[in-house]
Amino acid sequence: MKSILALFVLLSSAQSFAANPCENYAKAAAIRTYKAAVGTVQGSEGIQYSSVKEEGWNNPYLYTVTIADNNEDGETWEVDYEVKIQDKAGTCKVLSVKEVASR
Repeated sequence: MKSILALFVLLSSAQSFAANPCENYAKAAAIRTYKAAVGTVQGSEGIQYSSVKEEGWNNPYLYTVTIADNNEDGETWEVDYEVKIQDKAGTCKVLSVKEVASR
């Protein structure tokens, strides 16, 4: 029973990874860009982030990464980045990162 469960988890993980190649690279690129622009935010409880692979983009891939942050005054905000990623033989390369929205 444990081996069946382990196999299911492994297959689910592999399918999830295959469905969104280079997604973690897109998230990391957006976070680096955000941190470079904003720096350290006093009182921040840490950023939250999520990403969505845009339909119709197949190598290069286009992801929209949303980063949410806050400060000690209780103000919150979100910034959206479009990140274009190229996958060459299993190696991910960031082609561009662009801020597209801020709220």
